[in-house]
Amino acid sequence: MTRPYKTVLRGGERVRVPVTSKEMKAAIMKANRWTDEQYRKNYDIFKLKLRSYEAYKKAHGVAVDAQSPVAVLYAQAKAKLSAQRAGRAYRQSIKMKTIQSFRAYNKKDRERVAREKGTRGAEAQRASFAEAISSAYGNFAAAHPEQFSQLMQRYGENPAMLEKALGAYAERVKAARDEQGAAMPDDGVPIQWGEAAGSPDNVNIDWDELEQSLTEE
Repeated sequence: MTRPYKTVLRGGERVRVPVTSKEMKAAIMKANRWTDEQYRKNYDIFKLKLRSYEAYKKAHGVAVDAQSPVAVLYAQAKAKLSAQRAGRAYRQSIKMKTIQSFRAYNKKDRERVAREKGTRGAEAQRASFAEAISSAYGNFAAAHPEQFSQLMQRYGENPAMLEKALGAYAERVKAARDEQGAAMPDDGVPIQWGEAAGSPDNVNIDWDELEQSLTEE
C-alpha cells in the first residue's frame, strides 16, 4: 500500500514527507463536507467496496496490489478540492467509478461472488462493473475507436481485464502526449485514467507489453 507524500520547505529546501492519517482525514472531510460520524460510516462502506473490487479483479486473473481506503479517498479529496479552487466541476475518476460500482460485501461474501459464474449476484456484479467502465471511458473510446474496439474484442467478456488493459493503454497515450508536450487538454483537466479524451492520438497497442502489464501489480 503506497502512502501519499507531500512536498514541504525545511531549512530552505523542498523535501517530501508522508501525509499523516490526520491530514488525510481532514482533507476527505473537507472535500465531502462530512461530519466525524459521516466519515466513519462512509469510510467503512468504501473500504468494503474497495476490497470487493480487489477480490473480483484477483479472481479474474488480474494482479492486485491492496490499496489503503483512506489513501484512495484522499486522492479523490485532493481532486475535488483542486476543482473547487479552479472553479470547475469535479469529474470522478474511472478508478473511483468502478470501485463505487461494487457492493459493500463482507470478506466471505465478496470472495464467493468474485469466484462465482452464472449466478445472479455474479452476473449483476459483472454487468455493473462493465457499465461503470463503459461510462467512464466514453470520451476515451470516442477518441480512440479502433483501439477501443480491439481491446473490447479481446477483453470484453472479462471486465477486470478490460479495465486494466484500458488503463494501461490510456497511460501509453498519456506518455506519448507528455513527449509531445500536449498532456493537458484545452479544458485544463489533466489526462488521468483515460477520462479526458483531447484530440485522437495514433498510438498503437503493444500487445506483448499490455499482456505483461495485466499480471503486474
